[in-house]
Amino acid sequence: MKINRFISMIALLLIVLCGCNGQQGAVNTQDVSQTESTPGVKVNTEVTLGSCSLNSMGKADYILALRMFKGEYHEQYLPGSDSGPNWTGNFKLCIIETLQDRVIESYPINEELTFKNKIDITLKDYNKDGNFDFLIGQYASSNLNTYKMYYVTKDFKIGYYNNIGEFSISSKSYSPELKKDNKGNLTYSFYDNSSGKTITKIIDINLLKLKD
Repeated sequence: MKINRFISMIALLLIVLCGCNGQQGAVNTQDVSQTESTPGVKVNTEVTLGSCSLNSMGKADYILALRMFKGEYHEQYLPGSDSGPNWTGNFKLCIIETLQDRVIESYPINEELTFKNKIDITLKDYNKDGNFDFLIGQYASSNLNTYKMYYVTKDFKIGYYNNIGEFSISSKSYSPELKKDNKGNLTYSFYDNSSGKTITKIIDINLLKLKD
């Protein structure tokens, strides 16, 4: 009887210890998952994530700004494409008169975007018509971003080149400058994983001609 009672006590003790270890394991798992990323913080005010001076257009007291007006901010700690800070939400392009901090033109971008850091917008008058063009890009893969081209006119209108559409460039910049070929057309390149080659494509410079 004593032996049976002793065995029963040992078995009960083992069950209790296993239960305690199981609870501790669950707590540790929860702690790890909570540290993978910070909870998203809702952004209820406008945040400027990119800008550039319009001095090259002869507009010294004006800037072009990329602003998030609705979205959230969070930080991701695990390795991956979204590792680090992330600003995700709805954005608009604004022309701001800096002397009075007054928005004189606003153009909403009709898609959700994500940026990991602030952007230096690169303005260029590629076809020398006095209107300036720029790219805004998004992460697509480890070796390229996808881009859309926008413009700012001399009379402060902002627009998107729908006739050019979206294209990919092997670049990590959110707003790179395009190159020109010997015919004056714009060129860009990207690495094609399927063929293992770098592909170069052309944007006809005439596509940048705006209708009056």
